[in-house]
Amino acid sequence: MSRRMEEDFQQGQYPAGTRLPPEMELVSKYGVSRPTIRRALEILADKKRVIKIPQRGVVVAEDFSRKSAIGQIAFVSHSLNWDTNRYAKGMMEAVDSKRFTVAIYSSHADIEKHRENLENILKTRPAGIITTTMPEELYKINAEIFTRAPVPVVTIGHPKIPGFSCDHIDEPGTENARKIARFILKKGYRDIVYLGVAPRSANEETIETLRAELAEAGVRLPDEKVFVVYTPHGYATPPQPYADVLRFTTGLFKEGFRCELLIAGHDYPGVGVMLAAMRMGINIPRDLKIISAMRGGVEGFSPMRLTTVDFNPAEEGRIAVKLLMRRIDGYNGPIEVHHTSVELIEGETT
Repeated sequence: MSRRMEEDFQQGQYPAGTRLPPEMELVSKYGVSRPTIRRALEILADKKRVIKIPQRGVVVAEDFSRKSAIGQIAFVSHSLNWDTNRYAKGMMEAVDSKRFTVAIYSSHADIEKHRENLENILKTRPAGIITTTMPEELYKINAEIFTRAPVPVVTIGHPKIPGFSCDHIDEPGTENARKIARFILKKGYRDIVYLGVAPRSANEETIETLRAELAEAGVRLPDEKVFVVYTPHGYATPPQPYADVLRFTTGLFKEGFRCELLIAGHDYPGVGVMLAAMRMGINIPRDLKIISAMRGGVEGFSPMRLTTVDFNPAEEGRIAVKLLMRRIDGYNGPIEVHHTSVELIEGETT
């Protein structure tokens, strides 16, 4: 049975990238039993002639034995270039370069461009796609563009894409917050403020973890010391990732607001706070200490080295490529969610 199906593939009835009909349609077409069809599909999967994609069905694979072209793994990122390149570095190290090349499609914080990139690349049917995710409040994507496409996908970021299941590299704020809380308790800081960028939901895990970890030592982080800033200029063309936080915190400082330590949700708002403090004559770190909960590409822009938490995007890229290549090769096991270790790097701002 598997030989008959493979002959149909070769004759073009089911070209590479085509999703096969449901099992019962194949039973009717070939006039055999359902167990026979299932066994045939298992044999074809073992021979790498079809790929079983969880929740999407069975897809006819590219025939690498007959094709000279190297398959493309598309990395579709909304991040700024420095951050995108850190993910890509790990991908390049992990990819089987004899079979695949990694093509990078970065929208450089242009959300609509990111959407267009995804939709257009899915139409070209690459061997597989790795894409970064964003909170739904910023970027709501129709999960059907993935479920309709016969292409294995791995996502990186927090949260997942609603309504779509695939292997995922998660970036929750919990472990970053634990690292910061331990550092705060070691240093003995008491007067703490948190400043993140909208949406609020993207900050909740970090805030709640900080509260829980610090409360045991009697250090509080009340609502009046939590700020979430709307940052439309961060997604403008060209992006200005510091501008909105710079304006907001300059206003706070002019009103006399002060604290011992400010925790920024990311390096970009961290730099905005730093620039505002310097504009107002506030000495860092003597008068104000700053910690960032996530490292970003601020080298060359930040006047001081931030104390920050590195979430290891190169390792995330390596894991993503390995997961994706396994799916391309027909692995049909359960969906996997991975996390990488994080490291607090002490800079000049604490």
